[in-house]
Amino acid sequence: MDLLQFMKNEGYTSAKFSSLTGEDVRLVLNDVASTEDLYRMMEVTPTSVSYYPYERVPYIDCFIDQNVMKLRLSKA
Repeated sequence: MDLLQFMKNEGYTSAKFSSLTGEDVRLVLNDVASTEDLYRMMEVTPTSVSYYPYERVPYIDCFIDQNVMKLRLSKA
């Protein structure tokens, strides 16, 4: 699955997450060239993802072994 293209197709323009070092990161999706670049910026390659579009703040959980990284999505 092309995660970056999926987020763009759903109309999202940015994603926020906390890096593995605890730093808050905000990505403008149009500035990310590919899903591989997205994973490089996240510093992880998820083994699976879950999408929650109906939450107050939509998000995607990216599972890496026993850990979870939450990408909070925005259309504005």
